[in-house]
Amino acid sequence: PPLSEEQAARWKLRAEKLKALAVMVREKFPGMKLQFGNTGDSCAIVAELLRQGFPTQYVDYVAVEDLGQTFIPERPLPGAMQSAWLLRETARVLGCPTARITACYEWIGRSHRPLGLGAQAAWYARDGLQARAYGFHTIKLGTIHDAGQGYFHTIWGACGLTYRYPYLYPKPAYAALATLTLLLDQARFSKVLDTGTHALYGLEFERPEGGWVYAVWTPRGKREVRLVFSAEGKIRVVTFLGREQPQVRLAQVDLEAGESPFYLISEKRLEKVEA
Repeated sequence: PPLSEEQAARWKLRAEKLKALAVMVREKFPGMKLQFGNTGDSCAIVAELLRQGFPTQYVDYVAVEDLGQTFIPERPLPGAMQSAWLLRETARVLGCPTARITACYEWIGRSHRPLGLGAQAAWYARDGLQARAYGFHTIKLGTIHDAGQGYFHTIWGACGLTYRYPYLYPKPAYAALATLTLLLDQARFSKVLDTGTHALYGLEFERPEGGWVYAVWTPRGKREVRLVFSAEGKIRVVTFLGREQPQVRLAQVDLEAGESPFYLISEKRLEKVEA
């Protein structure tokens, strides 16, 4: 519904104050990035700021805060990973065509209690991979450890990569994100793979030292996959928890894709995916 006169006046004042703050930050701290959001999917607040004519040269990023919880990362709905797309497109439609998306300081939180430890780890890895594909400036997944008091029993309290203080035993999610950051360190997202189906996801990253990293997974279930390369070359396959198979020289690889991503490091570029 349209804003009342009182609401419109409040939003106008907010936009004016925010503009003054943004001008000051640009002048005093030119290297600081400004991101706008922190209200769940952030669509409403970003949309109204842009409707009020907030100058887009001060918008470095629009930022999403949704928790995700038990929504699979690929499901296109508000409240989960794909709020990123909704927020980015909201900003682009309302006058910020170059809008880039990122995460707030608290973003996806997957509790191991409803999901189980394995799904928590796999979904965090899939969240992180898709955030890299979106070009997030900040990727904030879970917390370092679970909450140490009654807060643990809320929907937010068991999202850690390790168990509660003082033990801090690592969960599988700890290894999953360690593997992701190790293999994609300084790698540049290149493209989404054409798998021929919405039941199989694949991403391509270019490594700074040369070669390519591929991440492949399914949103649900398992699927046989053949990866065909441009020529024979060195290939390593790494599970999402970091277990590595011996390096081989091949021109194609047959693997079983599942809900936990696998990584394939190759000196040759992938030519096609057969599923």
